[in-house]
Amino acid sequence: MKIILLFCVTIVSALDKLCMNCKHFKRDIFTPSRFAKCKKFLTIDDNVNHLIDGKKTEKQENMHYCSTARKFDILCGGEGTGYEPKRVPK
Repeated sequence: MKIILLFCVTIVSALDKLCMNCKHFKRDIFTPSRFAKCKKFLTIDDNVNHLIDGKKTEKQENMHYCSTARKFDILCGGEGTGYEPKRVPK
């Protein structure tokens, strides 16, 4: 009985910080979950080509894939340090 209880507690704690339950999780309707992106960790592409050709373009904000964010501890990591639960509507 203790083994079953320990197994259940381990499963529940592992499911707590799933990306799909995080408020930063972004997935389109036609995109599989494995290609979902994280809105918390943006990369800003500061285009410096305007220094070369004089054409100013806007900065682009790109999101990391959730799988990438969970691989690196500097982002969310395996422990889900950047995880924030979705707010449940009342």
